[in-house]
Amino acid sequence: MLDHYQEIRHRAKPYVERHTEFIPDGSETSPYFRCTCAECSPSGKHQHGAGHLFIRHVERYRHPEVLRLVEQLEYITQTLVPNCPVMWIYQPGFVLPPHRDFARVSSVIVPLTPATVTLYRDDLPVVHYDGFDTVEHNPSYVIAEHEYSLVHPTALHASAVVHGVRNGAEERVFLNFTGYCPWEAI
Repeated sequence: MLDHYQEIRHRAKPYVERHTEFIPDGSETSPYFRCTCAECSPSGKHQHGAGHLFIRHVERYRHPEVLRLVEQLEYITQTLVPNCPVMWIYQPGFVLPPHRDFARVSSVIVPLTPATVTLYRDDLPVVHYDGFDTVEHNPSYVIAEHEYSLVHPTALHASAVVHGVRNGAEERVFLNFTGYCPWEAI
């Protein structure tokens, strides 16, 4: 599928999140919460490294492997509103601070290039800034560095596991499917 990325890479745009109303009560005050929508970003709390690009609705380009994955993962991604795969591109050196995904249960990653995710203990030291609490990478709290398989998708219990990205010197490209079914059903 890397050839498919090369064909559509010109469509990538800087990542901007849509604020969601599906955030559980109290989650927005958690130091593990991140949101990079236009409303939250100016606060400074929701740090999100530069160099994150994306292509929404990757299925519209009709690549057979993408369409197969959409069908195969439908039991995980099915919602009352369209839930389409996104291609995420992390530039060299991109950093996504430790966080939990409060607006979804799981994330299914299909890497097109080698990639890892850092998994953290859930008791990272809280860092106090002007009016908010957050957490930052701390090697003493790393549980594991998980290397994604280039052969099989990987499901991450993204709402429960504290995770982050510290991208190396290479561009990282992957498909991301959002899952809402109970984790136990995967």
